[in-house]
Amino acid sequence: MQKQKFFRISLGWQIIIGLILGIILGQLFYQNKAAIQVMQNIGTMFISMIQMIVLPIVISCLTVGIANMGDIKKLGRIGLKTLIYFEIMTTIAIIIGIIVANVTHPGTFIDIHSLKGSDISQYTATAKTAKH
Repeated sequence: MQKQKFFRISLGWQIIIGLILGIILGQLFYQNKAAIQVMQNIGTMFISMIQMIVLPIVISCLTVGIANMGDIKKLGRIGLKTLIYFEIMTTIAIIIGIIVANVTHPGTFIDIHSLKGSDISQYTATAKTAKH
């Protein structure tokens, strides 16, 4: 029995097609609140499913990688290099963030008096009951 070849599209083209369809649907249903709510629910479910699968995949990859390492000394060296790399990259990210914030001064052009005040009594009540 011969398997039939189905029409396959590469991942890059699938992403481009999805992007174009998203733009078209966004323009078509721009003012339709019901359609926006349905699309928002579908998007929320999609993102939740992706978040649900990420942790098991990462843990599985780490477990398989550690199990296949073999030598404990090699594992320790790689672990140390990983921690050093993480610390250096985090420090660089913090420095870049501080520099960008000091150069661009975010929030400078916002008039604080034009912002609407909102009732936060429910949050303060929750904070009072959640004190340790």
